[in-house]
Amino acid sequence: DSISCFESSTKGYDVTKVVRRYINLGISICALILINVVSIILLYTILKFRKNDYLIFKMNGMSNNLCKKINMFEIFIYGIVSYIVVTIIVILVFSLTKNQVLLDAFKYVRFYDYLILLLTTIITILCTSRLFSKFLNNRIKISSISED
Repeated sequence: DSISCFESSTKGYDVTKVVRRYINLGISICALILINVVSIILLYTILKFRKNDYLIFKMNGMSNNLCKKINMFEIFIYGIVSYIVVTIIVILVFSLTKNQVLLDAFKYVRFYDYLILLLTTIITILCTSRLFSKFLNNRIKISSISED
C-alpha cells in the first residue's frame, strides 16, 4: 500500500502506514550500506591473497602504474560480475516470490534503480582499487631484481 497525499486528505492520516514505510526505507538504506561495506571488505580480502602475485610482478620489473592498471581492471571485472549476479538474483526473487511486501516494493523499482546500483558498484570499485593500490605501495617495496 502506498501513501499518497490524496488518500491522507480523504481518508485521514494513517500513522501505521507511514511508520511501516519509514521502517522499510531505513532497512533498505542500512542494507545498501551493509552490502557496500561487505563488498569492499570481500574484495579487499580477495586482493590481499593476490599480494604475492603483485610481489612477483614487482620483482620482475613491473611499474607501479601498470600494477594499478591491472588492479583496476581486475576489480572492475569482479564488480561487473557481482552487479550482474545481484541483478539476476533480485529479478528472480521478485519474479518467484509470493510475499506481498516484496511484490509491493518491486512495483516501485524502475530502470534508474538498477543504474543507481551500477553507480554504487562503480564507486565501490574505485574505492577498493585505490585502497588496494595504497596497500601495495606501502607493503611491497621491491622495485626489481638487480643483476650483479
